[in-house]
Amino acid sequence: MNKIPLKGPLKLLRLFCNQDYLEEIEGDLLERFEKRITQNKPAKWLLWLDVLKLLRPKIIKPVFGRRKLKQNNMLTHNIVVSFRSFKRHKISFFINYLGLVGGLVTVLFIYLWVNHELSVDRFHNDSERIYRLVSDNGGSATLLNTSPRFARELESSIPEIEFIVNSSWGTLESSLIVEEEVYSTEGEFATESFFELFTYPLTHGNPATIFNEPNAIILSEKTALRLFNSTDVVGKTLEWQWYSLEESAVVTGVYKDVPNNSSAQFDYVLSFNVFERRFRDRIARGNRVSRTFMKLTDGASAETVNQKIHQHTRANYPDFHGDPYFVIEYADYYLNSEYENGKPIGGRIELIRLFIVIAILILIIACINFMNLSTARAALRTKEIGVRKTMGALRKSLIFQYLTESCMISSIAGLTALGILFLVFPLIERLLGQAIQPSLDHKSILAFLSIIFITGLLSGSYPALYLSRFNPIQVLKGPFFASSGDQWLRKGLVVFQFGTSLILIVAVLVIYQQMQFIQTKDLGYKNEFIVNFETKGMSGDKQQAFLSEARRIPGVVKASGISHALFGAQKSGANITWEGKDPEQEVWFEWGNIGYDMLELLDIELLEGRFFSKEFGNETTKVVINKATKNLIGIESPLGRKFSVGENDYEIIGVTDDFHFQSLHEQIKPTFFLLNNGWSMKLALRIQPKRINETLPKIQNLYSKFNPGFPFEYTFHDDDQSELYTTEKKTTVLTKYAAGLAIFISCLGLFGLVSFVTERKSKEMGIRKILGASGGSIVRAISKDFVVPISVATVLGVGASALLINRWLNQFAYRVDLKWWFFASAILLMFSITAITTVSKIIKVVIANPINSLRDE
Repeated sequence: MNKIPLKGPLKLLRLFCNQDYLEEIEGDLLERFEKRITQNKPAKWLLWLDVLKLLRPKIIKPVFGRRKLKQNNMLTHNIVVSFRSFKRHKISFFINYLGLVGGLVTVLFIYLWVNHELSVDRFHNDSERIYRLVSDNGGSATLLNTSPRFARELESSIPEIEFIVNSSWGTLESSLIVEEEVYSTEGEFATESFFELFTYPLTHGNPATIFNEPNAIILSEKTALRLFNSTDVVGKTLEWQWYSLEESAVVTGVYKDVPNNSSAQFDYVLSFNVFERRFRDRIARGNRVSRTFMKLTDGASAETVNQKIHQHTRANYPDFHGDPYFVIEYADYYLNSEYENGKPIGGRIELIRLFIVIAILILIIACINFMNLSTARAALRTKEIGVRKTMGALRKSLIFQYLTESCMISSIAGLTALGILFLVFPLIERLLGQAIQPSLDHKSILAFLSIIFITGLLSGSYPALYLSRFNPIQVLKGPFFASSGDQWLRKGLVVFQFGTSLILIVAVLVIYQQMQFIQTKDLGYKNEFIVNFETKGMSGDKQQAFLSEARRIPGVVKASGISHALFGAQKSGANITWEGKDPEQEVWFEWGNIGYDMLELLDIELLEGRFFSKEFGNETTKVVINKATKNLIGIESPLGRKFSVGENDYEIIGVTDDFHFQSLHEQIKPTFFLLNNGWSMKLALRIQPKRINETLPKIQNLYSKFNPGFPFEYTFHDDDQSELYTTEKKTTVLTKYAAGLAIFISCLGLFGLVSFVTERKSKEMGIRKILGASGGSIVRAISKDFVVPISVATVLGVGASALLINRWLNQFAYRVDLKWWFFASAILLMFSITAITTVSKIIKVVIANPINSLRDE
């Protein structure tokens, strides 16, 4: 054969011709070439002409398009096959669909909530360089209040601190008055670098001069509109009032409303000059009356700053024991609010971790349903797989097919879950008691799609690998039987499902019991039917006059005031001494300034001595302590002994029994009470239970008389106290719904497996009945595949739940004990639900006519 054409025309042909046609065309051309040579024709040039004539679209091989077309065709084919499979196996599809919807609703919501929580305070520019100065009280509680004087010392002596910002001890519930119209607001005091440190963008006003006025006030946009119906308010004046303090202020700027993902929410910022002027004496004494924030220099570490704070404290305050002050990243405090020796040990991050774990468990349970049902029904698809493999289908194409099915179900379930989440989102926010702004940015959309896609891959991964490995010769020969390893895996997945469900059921029972314990435990005082409210514009004299008239209102049992709060941590102090105290001993006390009758109003039990009384003249040099303080002092009868707070000496006149003002997370601490000077931050009135409705309006009228222009905003003490357990309430809601969802999904999967087993064993059961088998033996034969795994799940679930729930309970100083009936109730509930799920299918098999199952297909 002449070899010349291979160097030219055939080489060109192989370059452009589609591989599907190349062999046949090349053969035809070579045959024609040989024939032309025998006919003495110009075969070479005619071959070139034939090759050039083949430059047609149908002959030219595609560079990209055909491969993409093939992939599209394969994807379209897989989608069509998947829909046919869904239609053929409706029950399996519906069970997988419902399970994945439940799992995805949970995961998508928790993603939104966790994303919101993790974003809190992260929006500030250079947030990783913004820190706050805090201290501890000898335990895990973190004290946010600092000394402005001490903060300035640190700024001038530690070069790693670029600058500091001092603010008030928290947002102040105060009033802004414009043209005699009173507006209830919450605000902050702050030094001049506040808006440089924190990213609250100004819309009006010059950042460099907004604090030049000694009484400068900067309003949020919402507050400016509320007060003046405009945001162009720079230069306008208003009156600021906080209890008996009043100031005229000049608006020097307006900032954008504080976003929801800011832990600090405030309506205005008032110049710190006002604060310093009003609390000059306390600041001069170094009292902790403010909060301190700082920006560290670029590259500075918190560890270095903390070491230098320690050195500064030791060098300048040699009599001070302990190491209370340290800095923590500002944005970290929202998640990690409990510290020990300067290291985070807990806070909201624990709740976030719990949410994430529960979301993952619920999703895994839903994916297990898919895996179990897909592998259990493998026998129904073996012939399909065998035929496809015999026709040349590769294993990877089969894997792609089954992953397509799982991703399609996941996508359909994901769209449904998004719709459900949109509908129930307000309800979930109310249940959690927290507003969440779902973000629809590209990051969230990508996260949603990723969750749905990963769910599809996870749920379909094992079935795809399992089904695609079948040997086509074996599956075409006869019935397929799953290997013992596959059966054990399936049973293991059932164990995981029901073990997790049992843990969640036990958690619901124990958390409910702990919350009941919290609500019913004797706190050492009576917290019901106590109305408390802020005094706001009232001076001390007005407060005393108000209390005198309030006591004469029918239905009011007692009335008094307190300078701090009626629950939660009181004021903390460590500079306290008594006779015989070890000079090296440092103890943190809780304490409060109270009015006459406050301890009687709370019905705290008096163990020794007496309470404060006007009958004994001046009582401002007296102190009442609790039993924990008496035990600490170590004196059998401390009455009449000296008790020193700072530089002031007091005489102990009474000892109360221990009581819980803080949550049950905390041990009862040494506590003492001093008599206030007639001015109180809060007033409290105990009302007769049956006269609340008629008494409250009278109290409101009296309040309006003494404090005109200020709204009467009251709360009940027991409701306020329940706010100490916000995290526990969220945990209760979460575990309750998670347990219900886990049981529902698990039982869906069990129902599907029972349906399949009864269908597969119908002929066997028919033969057993004909041979005289009893209904009980048939029930045992069908149930044995499920009773053993669920029994194993019960044993493992009880052990795991005991460890996990006990760890949760250990965060309470006062808690319920784990009792055997917690676990027995959970087991009984789970087995009852399981029995209800499976009994209908099993009874149907028992009462069925065996002839129907033995008829030839």
